[in-house]
Amino acid sequence: MNRQNHQDFELQSNYQKWLDESNIQVQSQLFKTATENVVAGWGCVATSFIKEGTILFEIPREACFTSNEFSRGGHGDGSSSSEDDEDEADVDKAITSDTQKKLALKLLREMENSERDTRKVSKWKPFLDLLTPHPLPWTWPKSFREKVLLGTELEKVVEKKVERIRKEYKKITSSSAAATKG
Repeated sequence: MNRQNHQDFELQSNYQKWLDESNIQVQSQLFKTATENVVAGWGCVATSFIKEGTILFEIPREACFTSNEFSRGGHGDGSSSSEDDEDEADVDKAITSDTQKKLALKLLREMENSERDTRKVSKWKPFLDLLTPHPLPWTWPKSFREKVLLGTELEKVVEKKVERIRKEYKKITSSSAAATKG
C-alpha cells in the first residue's frame, strides 16, 4: 500500500469511527466514500442503482455541523434551555441571516482549536479532514452553475445567495461613490 492509499485508508477509518460514534446510520451498501469520480476531494459515489425515495442517511441533530441558530436550543451542541424557545421572529431571522458566514467561522474555530492544542481535538476532526477546499457554487460562472445545479435543491438557494451578494456589492459601491462625491 503506497503512502497516499495508507493516508486515504486512515482518513476513511477515522471517518467511519466518527459516523459510528455519532450514531449516524448509513446505507453503505449503496455507495462508497471515495476520491474517484467526484468533483473535488471526497464524495459519495453510488455503487449500484438507488431507487427514488431510498433513505441513504439518518443523521441525529447532534451530529449536524450547523450554525447555532439551526441547532436544537441554539447552543450548537444539541443542548437547550427554556430561554431558547423560538418564536416566528427568531425563525425569520435565522432564515435570512448569513448562515454560510456563521458556519465558516465555526469551521475555522474548530480547525484552529484542533491545530493549536493537540489534547483538545475537535469532535468534528474526522469529518473536517475529508473536506477539500473548492470554489463555492456562487463563484462558478453562471452558465456552469445553472447547468450543474439545475433541478437540485441548491439551485434556488445559490441563486438567492448570488442575488444577495449582488445587492450587497451594489449597496457598498454606491455608498462608496456617494462618500467620495460628498
